[in-house]
Amino acid sequence: MRLVLGVDEAGYGPNLGPFVIALSQWEIDSQFDVLQGLEPFAPEFKDRAISALKAVSEYIPMGDSKKIYQPGVGLGGLDLALRFLGQESLQGFSMKVWGDADLKRVESRLWYDPKLAQRWEDNSNPASSESAEDSSGETALFQRGREKFRKLGISFGGFRMRIIDEQFFNEECHRCGNKSNVLGEMSLGLVFSNLKRLVEAGESTWESVEIYCDRQGGKKRYASLLSHAIGENFPEESNPWIDVLEETPHVSRYGTIVRGLPITIRFQVDGDSLFPSAASSMAAKWVREVLMDRLNRYWHEVTGGTVRPTAGYSVDAHRFEKEITPWLISLGVIREHWWRLK
Repeated sequence: MRLVLGVDEAGYGPNLGPFVIALSQWEIDSQFDVLQGLEPFAPEFKDRAISALKAVSEYIPMGDSKKIYQPGVGLGGLDLALRFLGQESLQGFSMKVWGDADLKRVESRLWYDPKLAQRWEDNSNPASSESAEDSSGETALFQRGREKFRKLGISFGGFRMRIIDEQFFNEECHRCGNKSNVLGEMSLGLVFSNLKRLVEAGESTWESVEIYCDRQGGKKRYASLLSHAIGENFPEESNPWIDVLEETPHVSRYGTIVRGLPITIRFQVDGDSLFPSAASSMAAKWVREVLMDRLNRYWHEVTGGTVRPTAGYSVDAHRFEKEITPWLISLGVIREHWWRLK
């Protein structure tokens, strides 16, 4: 039995909105090779968006969230995939479980107030979406998905997340020096803090651990970040040996041993072409878009409906800033609290 952890993020580049890092947990009791990519999951799973015109999808989306999420269509594809994974995990489908470490801080921001939530609450499924309505067709699709998981010898164990609001992002960038270091520290901190949680819960019955991460920008060397993250979470490993297996323009790969567990860590360009990171990509994107919906709803109400929604990216973010400036002044909101400076 192998423990497999996948990591990916959403919202690294924008000026507005949260930055979300997601971790997915899996167990593999077969010889299945993660590097085969997504092809073995077909036809029950496909790396593409679902048609908004079909009442029931013919497949479950699984892949890079940028391919599955379509702004003009909505979150239907991500909703469907995450509902399926929620059924596969006892952890269920709850942001209070996924991002409990950050939720109180994030929701203290005016524009992320939970009263603005429409798409998800403290329940086990996405809300107010036609695709959330159960049907015999969807039940059959999910059954085929579970059969495919069993055939491949994999099982899903749930998500964990870091949800970083704008003010906290700016503070962490100041502490770390740049946002690349923030991404590296938080991603690997999420990985090894959860590995520690699993090990200390007595769940370490695995022969080995595999960690798959999307390549983080142009960074090619991760040994020092790995050493820091392991030492922070496993103090007895204060100076862990990190074996550099490969550092190429496409892949960075490392090996180490923590509490007797052999661990390999892989950072790969287009890492979300592998199922562990793909699932994390979808979950992170879904949470970011839901929080962006709150942000846009807040400013719509404050401005009396005069401001157009934003996705938070550079040019449009500056347009949005210009439109809400009169209200920012009247509210006395400090720019560092709502605008990501790096």
